[in-house]
Amino acid sequence: TMACREGFTLVYDEFNRSRPEVNNVLLSALEEKILTLPPSSNQPEYLQVHSQFRAIFTSNPEEYCGVHATQDALMDRLVTINMPEPDELTQTEIIAQKTGIRREDALFIVNLVKTFRLRTAAEKTSGLRSCLMIAKVCAEHDIVATPDHADFRDICADVLLSRTNLSIEKSTTLLWEVLNDNLTESLPFAEETDSPDVSALSPDPLKEHEQKIYHYLEQTHKASFHEIYKTLNIKQDQAEKAIHSLLQKNLLKQQDQFYILFE
Repeated sequence: TMACREGFTLVYDEFNRSRPEVNNVLLSALEEKILTLPPSSNQPEYLQVHSQFRAIFTSNPEEYCGVHATQDALMDRLVTINMPEPDELTQTEIIAQKTGIRREDALFIVNLVKTFRLRTAAEKTSGLRSCLMIAKVCAEHDIVATPDHADFRDICADVLLSRTNLSIEKSTTLLWEVLNDNLTESLPFAEETDSPDVSALSPDPLKEHEQKIYHYLEQTHKASFHEIYKTLNIKQDQAEKAIHSLLQKNLLKQQDQFYILFE
């Protein structure tokens, strides 16, 4: 009522968890710009909706538990925008910004969760939420996100095993398989050392994108991932691979959200 009267924007989160008949009061507000109020001697029965009134409805897909099918009359008054799962790079950025963990760790968690969901046929559940849970616990307790870390494996089990329709034994077996596969094929992690490999310090033998990034950091001294790929006009996935390679060769290291060269 306040939004309709004052011209505010109403955000109705997960509206399809309400029964369809509950939402019937919105039909006239959206179409005829009239809000019907409960009978009362202290107020009129109708309210003229403000011209600036807007409404944003959010919902989970109808196959989720605890939701109701939406009546056609309401859907006819809405513009529906499908919001699919974010891509891997977007999820990585969200996790890194939300939890503060390294982007390399965030990307590893994203790929790990994605692989597990594919093997357990749990694609309809939110992988991003699982990734955020794992990353947040790792960040708060200084747990290294590597497949051979016992605490990390336990966190993955606590978060992921309950999100499948498989038996706990089958889910556990699949999760251990995914973690063990990553022991030899995980994303490269940069380990800061006191003395980088001198033989790798020369940028001459580096690949093209690695050379660009190396020389750019020589000039700027430090830069974020966004600054690097935007300034150098490199595709995000190519910049990611080049930075991972430079990290692995101990040519640069990460401090907070920035990359810098070893001194």
